Order: sequence, then C-alpha cells, then structure tokens
Amino acid sequence: YTPEGPAVEYFELHRRLDVEHSREAAALIAELLAERPDRELVAERMLAAGAAALHANWELLSGVEAAAAG
Repeated sequence: YTPEGPAVEYFELHRRLDVEHSREAAALIAELLAERPDRELVAERMLAAGAAALHANWELLSGVEAAAAG
C-alpha cells in the first residue's frame, strides 16, 4: 500500500470526521443529560457504553493490523 492509496482512505476520512462528530455528540449528550433528573447514572452508563465501543473498535483495528502483518 501507499500512504495516499485506498488502504488508508477509511482512516484518513475518519481522522477528519471524528473531530466533527465528537463535537456534535458532546453537544447532544449535554442537551439530553440536562433534561434528566438521573443524569449522573445515565452519564455513567453512557461512559461505560462508549468505553465498550472504543474497546471493540480497538480490537477490530488490531485484527486489521494482524491480517496485514500476516
């Protein structure tokens, strides 16, 4: 592969879009939590779900790396 080739297009795209999406998500989460009397509990659950999603994505990328090396 080359740094400009299709093998890295996914990562290049998400490098840019993830910044924008994280800002949008933060604003939405803040708005939704402001309306909840149980916002601390909900925030803890959201953080746990986010951590699980990030871990799963990390595992996915580890699999991609392993497949490329193998």
